Amino acid sequence: MLEPELDAELSAIASDAARAAEAPVVVVTVALERGRAFRARYELPTDVVVERGSDRDVALCDLVTMTGPLEIADASGIHQVPREAADAPGLRACLGVPVTIAGAAVGALCAIDLRPRPFSPMQRAELQRLAERAGRRAAAIAAERRSRAHLLVERTTAPVMNELRAMMGMVTPDMSDRLGMAVSALDAALGGGAGPVSLAQAAAAAESLAYPATGRAGGVRWSLEGGALLSVAPSLAASAVAAALSTVAQRLMERRWLRGIAATASVEATFASIVLEAEPLDAAAAASCAAEVTQALGGDPQVSVVADGTRLVVRLPTA
Repeated sequence: MLEPELDAELSAIASDAARAAEAPVVVVTVALERGRAFRARYELPTDVVVERGSDRDVALCDLVTMTGPLEIADASGIHQVPREAADAPGLRACLGVPVTIAGAAVGALCAIDLRPRPFSPMQRAELQRLAERAGRRAAAIAAERRSRAHLLVERTTAPVMNELRAMMGMVTPDMSDRLGMAVSALDAALGGGAGPVSLAQAAAAAESLAYPATGRAGGVRWSLEGGALLSVAPSLAASAVAAALSTVAQRLMERRWLRGIAATASVEATFASIVLEAEPLDAAAAASCAAEVTQALGGDPQVSVVADGTRLVVRLPTA
């Protein structure tokens, strides 16, 4: 699971909910597919609130997400409250409403008070309205993310499409092999959310997608370790690695280097790393490549592209 991101609209919803419920603490949580999480919190700066800590209240939101609406006027002796929240100082009353997309719970909006108290019908209705607003924001975030991923796939597959068109009228045995590689790459990259995909599959699809650039720079020499499954969409995994390969290949061709790229893929605790190296690639060129690929990815937090000295490193989360 990635670290939760802040979102201005969800923060505004938390603030509005605090006013509506007259509660000193409000937490909004949203967890989208493949580990991307968002969180917002409103709190009055009291000593007790600070002592509670945010993680304890997220446990309460998790309960609401899993089990449905929750209203407690006095938490003393009630066992349905998660231990992480109940053991913290200050929790005495709460009102939680699930945040949904198309009827499926993806998070919760929870108002928490430090004293026993009931919530009025008007407050319940207002928190329900705000939870629906949070659901619309969550759906918009998900749609924006899908749009960015689709744009990246289109951009990355454009060279392959051009190659396919050029090859259609002259299919020799060698061209037939290249055509098969290109079709396989398109199948993998355009598979959308289908998955999971293995590190080896992502590397193979990326190499085919990037071939119009890497082929002119001498190809790619792979060293693969492990067969871990990735927790990102096949299209994003293949496109991200292909974008990195193509960008490095372009730098190499500018320097008239035609001896290829060394690519090493390895797996650590929660992510896989693909390291790209070539003799002419210096630190400045690696940093430039990292910035260019990161921009192409649209800042998607699931994928990290960084320069490590003279090497370009792509990191993908594992399942």
